[in-house]
Amino acid sequence: GTESGPAAAADDVAWRPGPVLAGALHTMRTRPRTIGILGVVAARSAVIGALDVILVVLALDELGLEASAAGLLGALVGGGALASTVAATVLVRRPRVAPWLAVGLALAAAACVLLGVVTALGVALLVLPVLGLTAALVQGLGTVLLQRSADPRVLGSLFAMVELVGGIGLLVGSGLAQVLIGIGDVQVALLGLAGVLALVLVAVGGPVWRADADADVPVVEM
Repeated sequence: GTESGPAAAADDVAWRPGPVLAGALHTMRTRPRTIGILGVVAARSAVIGALDVILVVLALDELGLEASAAGLLGALVGGGALASTVAATVLVRRPRVAPWLAVGLALAAAACVLLGVVTALGVALLVLPVLGLTAALVQGLGTVLLQRSADPRVLGSLFAMVELVGGIGLLVGSGLAQVLIGIGDVQVALLGLAGVLALVLVAVGGPVWRADADADVPVVEM
């Protein structure tokens, strides 16, 4: 049968034409667990924003490389992000993705700690692709979980919110890295970034886990 009554009316409010973010805000009010997913997306963007600053200082001041080396270090991050497509293809088919989001955040935090404690070229060559892979994987799986957890009629609005939250994350990550490097050095910035990721994992882990368990949109191959 068809839905009727208050529940259907509430759903209708979310997808009627209106402000771009209206559907997303409605979903966040009625399904607050989606806020946790957006927090994960913001954490990923914060990592990318921080790395934009950290890699320059890392190449010039810590590793004693030429100015162009910062771009090469960034390419390592990009290579890891490209490799994430293989992992995402496998993981996105699973009925639960929250555990892998947690693994991605934990691995990213551990990679930052390792590079912060042992700041050497060999470690950077190992760690930066891992950071790129986990950041891209968290973004992709977070978006998939958001899609599974929300009314399909408001996905356009929710994806607009993802972009807004991602932009804020980039600004926060970049600003945090500059402040921490100013206070200490690149090692302090890396350890601070790891701490932020750990806090995000603790803060949003419960809501994201519940959102994954309660996702009511079937898992389909597109």
